[in-house]
Amino acid sequence: MCRVQRNQDITLAEFINQNDIEEVFWHGVVMPVLYTICTCNPKTIGDWPAKNLLEFLRHLTDGDMLLRMKGGTPAFVDSLIKGIDIHSGSAIKKVELQGEKVLVENEKGDQGTFDRVIVATPTSKLEEFLNPEQFAEDMNLLKQFRFEQGDLVIHTDATVMPPRRKDWSVLSYMMDRKFTRQQFTVWMNAVEPSLVGKNPVFQTWRPVVDIDPKKVISKVTLTRAVVDSQTIALNKELQQRHLEPNRKVFYCGSWSCDGLPILESAVTSAMHIAEILGAPLPFVGLKPKVEVAPELGY
Repeated sequence: MCRVQRNQDITLAEFINQNDIEEVFWHGVVMPVLYTICTCNPKTIGDWPAKNLLEFLRHLTDGDMLLRMKGGTPAFVDSLIKGIDIHSGSAIKKVELQGEKVLVENEKGDQGTFDRVIVATPTSKLEEFLNPEQFAEDMNLLKQFRFEQGDLVIHTDATVMPPRRKDWSVLSYMMDRKFTRQQFTVWMNAVEPSLVGKNPVFQTWRPVVDIDPKKVISKVTLTRAVVDSQTIALNKELQQRHLEPNRKVFYCGSWSCDGLPILESAVTSAMHIAEILGAPLPFVGLKPKVEVAPELGY
């Protein structure tokens, strides 16, 4: 860690090359944690800034205890959208400035004009609806943020787990002996109360083994932000633009972060915009109500 402090800008790959780290420990313990949390491509994570990842690992192993939100992701989403009038089921096809207002129109033809608009989507999608002339400078900046895709498979094929049932855990990591191919699987029954006591259901990210097609429940391709040496500078430039007088369109998402592009980063980026607009943040400083979860065996 001391070498990272002397050189704040080195990548994870450079950190590995500059330090004598046992290969089995690094690739068998440290990297699986990072792949799992970041849901990224093992081939690109070496380009990520080392400092952010190592600080996260230190906090993960020597910081406050980790908490799981009661109700999981659905409860998280419900809390975020409470009190908000939502229009879904039709993609946005146009965002353009009209005088002192911003016009937003979807594929159904529904439209409205607003004082301010916050765009919360991967920057790779912006060309589909932003007015190319009005937002040319923004898009030139935002298209420099990188993204990659990976497959997430929900299934019931137990071959992704250890052969012996007693070795199963919430998270299972599988790799070859040369550390060149890897996947991780979440045993959903261990984290989702509604699945406790039912047949095993698994969630595998970037599967490298063949999953029985008959046991696949669903498959989705997800887009994930990639962090590299340019991300921090790009994000700093974006935040400066958000402070421009009379700015009407803002951008946020997990990609707009100085650390890891995860859910918490997405919320933090939205909070920055809320502060600029003078919106209240009543939840800041609140302490979580901590309870055990006996239905999950805790």
